[in-house]
Amino acid sequence: MMAVNAPPPSPLRNLAVAFVLLAGCEQVVDSRRDLTPHEAYVATMEDTGLDGSGLGRNWIEAAAVALSIPLSVPLPYREGGSLQRTPPLQSDSAWLFVAGRCWP
Repeated sequence: MMAVNAPPPSPLRNLAVAFVLLAGCEQVVDSRRDLTPHEAYVATMEDTGLDGSGLGRNWIEAAAVALSIPLSVPLPYREGGSLQRTPPLQSDSAWLFVAGRCWP
């Protein structure tokens, strides 16, 4: 059998193929996953304009710092304690209000 000598692919064709593949990957990743709770909260802040407020900016900056420096957890992780089921505490009190003064 004889080998067929095909012309080498043009650089423009290679660039177009790479662009299509990269653009397709970006769309697949974004369309196949839901927003994390953090991303949804930030999106809501941006939609309502709260990201421009001082408190909103501080929250977003603090979240970025917290996400960039995660805590180290040694493996295997084992829970050190647990919550006990206890009935809620109840209390009662009476107050007497007379002319701007109050007594328990």
